[in-house]
Amino acid sequence: MEARAYQQEAVDRTLRMFHDYFSLLVVMATGTGKSFVLADLARIASKGRVLVIAHREEIIHQLAAMLRKVTDKEVGIEMADWKAHGLYRRPEIVVATIQTLVANDCRRLEELVEDPDDWTLTIVDEAHHVPAASYRRLIEYMQKNGDHRVLGLTATPDRMDRDKGGSMGAVFDEVSFEYGIDKAITDGWLVPVVQRTVYVESLDYSKVKTTAGDLNNVELRRILERERVLHAMVAPTLEIAGDRSTVFYAASVDQAEAVTEIMNRNRGHCARCVSGGTPKSERRKLLADFSAGKFQFLVNCMIVTEGWDCPQVELIVVGRPTKSRALWTQIVGRGLRPLPGTVDLSPLTVDSSEQRRAAIEQSPKPRCEVLDFHGNAGRHKLVTSIDILGGTYPDDVRARAVELMQEAEEALEPEELLEEAQEQLIKEAEEREERERARRAAITAKAKFTTKTFNPFNALDLGRPVQLENEPLASLKQIEFLARISMDKRTGRSRIDASDMTRSEAQKIIAEFHRRRNNKLCTMFQAARLQKHGFNPDMKMDDARETLDRLAANNWRHA
Repeated sequence: MEARAYQQEAVDRTLRMFHDYFSLLVVMATGTGKSFVLADLARIASKGRVLVIAHREEIIHQLAAMLRKVTDKEVGIEMADWKAHGLYRRPEIVVATIQTLVANDCRRLEELVEDPDDWTLTIVDEAHHVPAASYRRLIEYMQKNGDHRVLGLTATPDRMDRDKGGSMGAVFDEVSFEYGIDKAITDGWLVPVVQRTVYVESLDYSKVKTTAGDLNNVELRRILERERVLHAMVAPTLEIAGDRSTVFYAASVDQAEAVTEIMNRNRGHCARCVSGGTPKSERRKLLADFSAGKFQFLVNCMIVTEGWDCPQVELIVVGRPTKSRALWTQIVGRGLRPLPGTVDLSPLTVDSSEQRRAAIEQSPKPRCEVLDFHGNAGRHKLVTSIDILGGTYPDDVRARAVELMQEAEEALEPEELLEEAQEQLIKEAEEREERERARRAAITAKAKFTTKTFNPFNALDLGRPVQLENEPLASLKQIEFLARISMDKRTGRSRIDASDMTRSEAQKIIAEFHRRRNNKLCTMFQAARLQKHGFNPDMKMDDARETLDRLAANNWRHA
């Protein structure tokens, strides 16, 4: 099994960084071969035995199969009735569930790891679960060996925050490699996403509380389990899905069961429901039947979010809103794998991103559509595909793209929405700037028309400030202020034109205005008239008025 270029880079960088760090995290999008990287690192990164941890039975068996295929080493399973070792068996790699190892005060862990010095590497799949106390306890036990290394792999690293206790950053020293959904789509390893949003009038999340960073599940269930809401979700789902394989994500078992019943009532036996309460043997058969195309709609409650592969899925229906990027990423990731043989085993020579994207476009599954429902979210910022695939776009562009998505009547690519949003915001900014220029020009024109006779620097003998090289002109705020304080009440016109002044010149006049007002001196216009006739320009206001009235009565001649 040959590694893809980015998979080999993940392995190489992790090996190099293990020289300097004891615990590392690899972040890879769902569908990009995270299990292969895990297995390859298990093969070459450890000089002793390797413990691989997961939390679901389905994941355990998938990992064991991949490890046997890649490493050619003996792989044991420690889970429930499975025992990894016995009197004559000591497998080099053991895959175990966290629940099995930490149950009964870690009894199975102590039996398995008799001598921690024999174990030099622990690998945690779906490592976003690591902040849980059970994982922390196991890792602390394994690190009794001072040279022990810890490796985590996840598609959703949102909890990698060293500033908060109980986060991934408290366990992992550094991220050794990161490969996100947007990059994998660009490189042609995952299918593109198109997003469609349906407005449901009866959906109102505005009064739902936030608990542990997401919508309170009890309050959310009360909304989503209403008959009116259920039908408002099922009807467009059936219409939009056509004959495509579809996975519906529900917030509760009751919602999942009700959606399944309504679907089957409308379209024969098209849907099946799976949840945590479904017996494991029945669950395995349901998932196998869905993958084989024996029914169209798989309605689930928190089951097929991790460790489940079904490339045939073409439509993801998010029947439960969330504020969690991690959960949304896991959900959407289930539908992004290309059909088998499209990019790895195609008769085409698909050794470039352009060729892989072309092969996907020509395949029976050229894209995956994501359907969600919106209503009144109130203060909540609900996650959408825009948030996952928005890359480096700023927040205002993402917010506008979400608005466009919710207004659209067809499925659109997030990148298309983001580009349109960016263009709209740029155009609006240019229009605002143009209006501002016109407004400023109008003020300047008015000032030039009405203030040809008063130059504060000449009239008051104010010394001009030193001219700096490339000094900017007066700001619009300065121009407006000087126009306002120089308004002639008789004509309604301003007498000071600051449009051609530098910023420091305008500021000096403004400072003179404030000096006079604070000291109860006469105005600059009174001062200019007084100075012209040989009087002290710094008279108090009342004295200046009396002096000027006397001069005016004498035809502006001294008595």
